[in-house]
Amino acid sequence: MILLLGACFLLLITTIFAIRFSPSSNLPPGNLGWPIVGETLQFLALFRKNKAYSFFHERMAKHGGVFKTSLLGSPTIVMPGPDGNKFLFSQENKLVVGCWPPSTASLLGPRSLAVQTGQEHRRLREVFMTFLSSQALGRYLPKLCLLAQSFLQSKWNEEAVVTVAPLVQSFVFSAACNLFLSMDKESDQELLLVPFYKFVKGMMSLPVHFPGTRYYEALKSREAILRLLDPVISARKKELLANPTDDRDMLSVLLTTCDEDGKLISENEIEDNVLLMLFAGHETVFRALTITMKMLTDNPHWKEELYQEHLEIRASKSKPDYVLEWNDLRKMKLTWCSVQESMRLYPPSPGATRKATQEFEYAGYRIPEGYKLMWSVNTSRMKDEFFPEPQKFDPLRFQGNGPAPYVFTPFGGGPRTCPGNEFAKMEMLVFLHYLLLSHDWKPVITNEGIIVETAPLPAHGLPVKLSKR
Repeated sequence: MILLLGACFLLLITTIFAIRFSPSSNLPPGNLGWPIVGETLQFLALFRKNKAYSFFHERMAKHGGVFKTSLLGSPTIVMPGPDGNKFLFSQENKLVVGCWPPSTASLLGPRSLAVQTGQEHRRLREVFMTFLSSQALGRYLPKLCLLAQSFLQSKWNEEAVVTVAPLVQSFVFSAACNLFLSMDKESDQELLLVPFYKFVKGMMSLPVHFPGTRYYEALKSREAILRLLDPVISARKKELLANPTDDRDMLSVLLTTCDEDGKLISENEIEDNVLLMLFAGHETVFRALTITMKMLTDNPHWKEELYQEHLEIRASKSKPDYVLEWNDLRKMKLTWCSVQESMRLYPPSPGATRKATQEFEYAGYRIPEGYKLMWSVNTSRMKDEFFPEPQKFDPLRFQGNGPAPYVFTPFGGGPRTCPGNEFAKMEMLVFLHYLLLSHDWKPVITNEGIIVETAPLPAHGLPVKLSKR
């Protein structure tokens, strides 16, 4: 009996491998790796060294561009470079729809904007843009300026050694809680941040629902976050019934928006999208801002250039206790170039996937219906043809028109462009403005390295010695 079972198991494995590795009718070349795991382990090993581009470059060189692989439990076709980006962004809701890895989709929730497609995605995006458009964000700019000033005065006031990463994370999460939820008590924010750490760690994980895995812990943390948010949402409902106001945060927008039939958004939809905004409004900004400070720390001449840019803005103000205006952000050209160059070197987000809604042909290959398709910043960000001396920190790459279209897409593109990209830009520019004018800093650790878990961060959190300007 044991021999019979062993023979059946061997036959099953042989059949699986035969299916996975046999030539298929004009699919792109590549390797699907091991069953279930695929090439995930190889990808994650390089990803955590900030060398995910090597994973893509090696396969692009071997297979001539478009290739297939299997990542995070899904067979995936990678469409690299600006051509692939342009195709996937332009074919949204035509040949492809947005699609996340199973772990990410389940953690964000089935009703979140990120997971929705087609008409539902368009409907929810319109709701989000009532809060996240440039015009709407201008109303919240003064509040964000005051939050940044208060944070720097209370947390970075003394001439001392501070660790940048946790302080920036605290500020970014506090700003998201304030502007999205009007949750301004520091104790409430800290209580929410504890499970939020574990929630974020599960985003780039295999969807293994077993105690001790990152995915399992992240699911439990999602439940804990929603338990903490429930009384906040309930209290806001009562406030809006008693006193509707035009000065609305994101939560108020979600609670008062009706669908085409005049029905309010469901509670599950509100919960999923509040969680999405806290994640999106925190993670990318926190990582990008910390890495930008690391780049400025390592390149003090660029930090001085940025300081001069912000001195000019301050000189144009009549009062010392000014808050920025929207037009001031447009003057921070070199600062934004520096942020973009930091994101190029150390991307806070690697890219995303789409799903083919029908069979079609691309670059001479057959793309089957239902296949996952990937675009990634890692296919072009370190290529000499797009960025000469790609290892060098050079903000001037982004002056003027910057890189060619679709070469550098940290916020995605097309109908699924990150709706919070203007919010992220505003938050980073405001923080850097007040920081550069109030403090200078020098590294405590020489040549501190970068580690990558879910996204890049300085290995020791970037401890620096502050000095008052």
